[in-house]
Amino acid sequence: MKSYILIVRGPENFLNFLEDRKGPGKPLSIKVRKKFTEEYQQAMLVFNEWITAQKDEGTISIYSQLSSLQIIYSGEQEIDFELLEVIEGAKVISVIYAQFKDERQASDFARNCPLPNEHYSIEVRSVDNTPFLA
Repeated sequence: MKSYILIVRGPENFLNFLEDRKGPGKPLSIKVRKKFTEEYQQAMLVFNEWITAQKDEGTISIYSQLSSLQIIYSGEQEIDFELLEVIEGAKVISVIYAQFKDERQASDFARNCPLPNEHYSIEVRSVDNTPFLA
């Protein structure tokens, strides 16, 4: 078995994210907001149930939902998250630690993950226990 870290990225506050994409000063209507909220909550319920089932089956060793606090440093200097978001994409919202027999099994796991919508992504990284060398 090999160790993997799966990184889930997406908008931290999905409805605000949708309004920002629509354009400044153009909020979603109450009806549309309610519809999106219900769809998003249902999708998150499916995602959370799937994650719980994977933990119960022993596929996932650790699942961590990250808080909204995000401070990023490069050396001693703090990096502006707005800039990083443009470079990297969406915010990291959770990290999954799991063991799979090979990359194919890890990829299949990620492909089967019921992410809430197309604005979320899951990245698969194998864990190498050698020290980081710059």
